[in-house]
Amino acid sequence: MIVTCPSCDTHFSVTEVALGQHGRTVRCARCGHKWHQDPPVASDFEIPLEMPPAEIPDQDKAEQDGAEPVGLPIEGLDFGDIPAESPPREESKDKEGAKPGEEEDPFAKISELMMSSMPEPIPDVFATAPARPVSRRKGAAGLWLLLLVVLVAGLGVAGYFLQDAVIEMVPAAARYYEQLGIRNGAVGAGLAFRNCSSERVDQGGTEVLIVRGVIANTTEQARDVPLLRLALYNDQVFLQEKIFSPPQAGLDGHGTVGFRITMDQPDANATRFEVTFTAAKPPASTPAPAGQGK
Repeated sequence: MIVTCPSCDTHFSVTEVALGQHGRTVRCARCGHKWHQDPPVASDFEIPLEMPPAEIPDQDKAEQDGAEPVGLPIEGLDFGDIPAESPPREESKDKEGAKPGEEEDPFAKISELMMSSMPEPIPDVFATAPARPVSRRKGAAGLWLLLLVVLVAGLGVAGYFLQDAVIEMVPAAARYYEQLGIRNGAVGAGLAFRNCSSERVDQGGTEVLIVRGVIANTTEQARDVPLLRLALYNDQVFLQEKIFSPPQAGLDGHGTVGFRITMDQPDANATRFEVTFTAAKPPASTPAPAGQGK
């Protein structure tokens, strides 16, 4: 049967089987319009394809009655020109978008009509968005930030555990350690030895080692002066030591005091000496506190 789109008047040839007994919703393949198409209804009567020949009145009788002849000549109707099924109307090239001479595939139209009854696909709006790759610029910035944090942390740790070395090289740094409250409790913290020298002398047939120097307070706060320790070494090998009381109990900020300590019968193999602060108590035989350097 021929189906006509009520919107654009496009004709389509559709089989009755495709519409079913109760009809179905179809969609125009040209303009997209949808409508319900009912199946064809059977006619109560059929028009015969062949018409019985018309009766020709008797001319003689008509002439006798004085009436004009009636009826139409058979040659005026050409039933062969009437097609049994009207073909679909051809549309213009611009409207159809098809080239002239091309015929529409009826099977493709039937497939489109059947697909039109199916629901439209729901867009996947809840799909997970693809992960965005991390830009190289952000990765490089994070790496530089990590290196900076490691560097600052390393400097802080070194500055804390090497306070004495830092203060010895930069005496003014002791004040900042005190202000920050991180000055460690090392023996003699804030104090330093300066201008230390040694000599061996013979006193009444006994060899005596004499060490002189200066104790300096490198901070602005007063500092207690701990005990002094004199140690002798042969290169890295420890040989002999002696502990002395300080020349005075404390030093004011940036104050200095000289010291002079002696050691009888020093080891003949000693090649160097070290003077340091210590918390150890001197032995009972330790002589009186050393006098100030001359």
